Amino acid sequence: MDVKGHHQSLHDQLVAARQERSWQTSPAAVVAPASDHRADLRQVPTTSGQHLAAHAHAHGGVVAQSLVIRNLSFHVPRPQPKSLIPAFLKPKKASTADTSAATNEPSQGSSDQQRLLEAPTARPADEITILNDISLTVKAGQVLAILGSSGSGKTSLLDVLACRSPKDGRIEGQVLLNDRPMTAAAMRDVAGYVVQDDRLLPNLTVHETLMYVALLRLPPSMSHEQRMARVTSVIAELGLRSVSNTRIGGGHIRGVSGGERRRVSIAVQLLTDPYLLILDEPTTGLDSFSAANIVSVLSQLAAANRTVLFTIHQPRSDVFDLFDRILLLSKGRTMYCGPSKHMVSWFKAQGHECPKFSNPCDFSLDLATVDYRTHDAEKESMQRVLSLSKAFEERSRDFFAAVDPNELENWKHGARAGQSGELNSVMAINDGPVLAVSKPRQRISRARQMYILYLRASRNILQGTGQLAGELVSTLFMAFLLGCIFYKLGDDQISVRDRFGLFYIACSLFPFMVILDTIAKFDSERASFYNERQDGMYDLLPYYLAKVLAELPFNVFFSVVYLIPIYFMANLKSDAASFFIFGSVLFLVVYCSRSLAMVMAAAFPVFQAACFAANLVFTLFILSSGFLINLDTIWAGVSWFAHVSYIRLGFEALSITEFSGMNFTCANVSTSVVDPVFLSSEVNLGQNGSASCPIPNGKAALESFALTDATFAQSVYALVILVVGFRTLAYGFLRFVHQKPRDK
Repeated sequence: MDVKGHHQSLHDQLVAARQERSWQTSPAAVVAPASDHRADLRQVPTTSGQHLAAHAHAHGGVVAQSLVIRNLSFHVPRPQPKSLIPAFLKPKKASTADTSAATNEPSQGSSDQQRLLEAPTARPADEITILNDISLTVKAGQVLAILGSSGSGKTSLLDVLACRSPKDGRIEGQVLLNDRPMTAAAMRDVAGYVVQDDRLLPNLTVHETLMYVALLRLPPSMSHEQRMARVTSVIAELGLRSVSNTRIGGGHIRGVSGGERRRVSIAVQLLTDPYLLILDEPTTGLDSFSAANIVSVLSQLAAANRTVLFTIHQPRSDVFDLFDRILLLSKGRTMYCGPSKHMVSWFKAQGHECPKFSNPCDFSLDLATVDYRTHDAEKESMQRVLSLSKAFEERSRDFFAAVDPNELENWKHGARAGQSGELNSVMAINDGPVLAVSKPRQRISRARQMYILYLRASRNILQGTGQLAGELVSTLFMAFLLGCIFYKLGDDQISVRDRFGLFYIACSLFPFMVILDTIAKFDSERASFYNERQDGMYDLLPYYLAKVLAELPFNVFFSVVYLIPIYFMANLKSDAASFFIFGSVLFLVVYCSRSLAMVMAAAFPVFQAACFAANLVFTLFILSSGFLINLDTIWAGVSWFAHVSYIRLGFEALSITEFSGMNFTCANVSTSVVDPVFLSSEVNLGQNGSASCPIPNGKAALESFALTDATFAQSVYALVILVVGFRTLAYGFLRFVHQKPRDK
């Protein structure tokens, strides 16, 4: 089959499916694209009656009828330039109401139409309006495509609907499902939100990804067999059977294709069988064929009595035929909202006729885009946007009454029923009376969450063979490098300084490497963690404990790999007790570094900032380790770093472990070879500057650094306290610091 014929076949099937699609019909074929252009399309038959019954049962016996948005506006605080003047010294500003009264300008209670077209003084001067008086109705079984140029407010609208808008924003209007105001908790129960970028763990397979989501999100009343059956059903529904055992991949990890990865993201939300499916740019980054396939899948999902809303950039003309309704936005204003089949006619009635053989979406986007290339072009295009927005506000009802009388039902149902102001109240998403549209979703216990998350994290680490191999090679390289440099240390006077140097480097080299590695790993998981937390998939504490426990065996393993070559090549103490103590102390030092890195990764969601902060703190710990400078002579302003420096604590504990009970051979040693710091004041130097026995035993070596056997226990206890403190601090930052899904 040639590619052109295949595209035409796909188009014919999609149009036929759209014409047949209705939530009242019986069978619906789900068109699921294959992984390449040459593969045949799969059709997975489903029974609408059975699906609707299961759908209603899962949501408390309620079947969704319509989503209504009334006079929705969204405002955010205007960014304020930073000032060097303290806030308490600045003069107080008059309130908005006082200012309005003094200047005879409209107050905050002005009508929505006035706020749309009047000067910016009609709204509070310290706010920016992102969405301005958006109203629409979408019925179950319909697909709503939200179009608009960059910055038009498409993603902001979806964030408001999904209760993910910034907390400092102010929302006005109402969102109703089945004529009942939605709350944030209810929205999480009945809606699935697919974000623009795929936030999935790269080392898990498609089946494993969906399996763990099913274990976490589906009600505890469902048996394991029912959960797995649901996973199998969703995989088939989205045409992912052929890649179910393929890794997700991403970045430098090979896995499924971009279109398949996007379908996995949709499948994650589809597992809970939501009424409402919201998608932000589901076709971004895909070729035109894959994008058309994604839209066709969404169109077929709507056939199962779901309401599907998504934003999209420049869809193909045949994809345009799959849209039931279109919302066209520009600068947060409504340019058109209604059936897709009437959009071209509407703009023609306003004096903007779509050229023949042109893509209606491209034509409408051109009308709704402000041209900033020149001042004149900006002024002209902005005037066009305001004119078309005002025209839709004033004349769209008469237009739809003439071309589609059925569309008037949407008006009566509430699409723009609140223009008089009686419905312009604070949106029920934020607060107000809770009118649940379904039974609250049951959640599994925290202990069960931790167990499932532990299994998932362990599998994700184990299946990252490339990452494990890279870390193993780098660890072995550093260990053998140190082993070669400090190969077979003796028991003479010269080896004393060499041993101190080995312990200092051992506590500095590998711990520094794991800092960057730990930050990079968590940063790669941050987007998935952020998205799953917003979905309410699990609580923070089970996730954090599961992550720590899953990583612990691998942390121990790499510490042992680092220890063995160094210990035996350097010819350190040969008894088992000394080896175990030395290895335990070294592990605590390395684990302190990993814990510090986790603190920085949680406190600074931007990767570069986290690395910089971690390197800065680690450098201070190195400088205050007591090896490079005597701590008694260090400046008091930074001496406190020595008390929390795990490099110093590890260096002291390793030195005490190795030097305790050791004796060194004594021969004539020149002070030019042995540093005078190691010479006891009781040793008499000869005329030629030599000493017969500067350091006879390990005790003398330790005394040169003011170390005693009692210091060992203090150092080990301090290392344990630092580990617990760092881990607790990291948990606190994860809970209270906004974890950005990606750098912006």
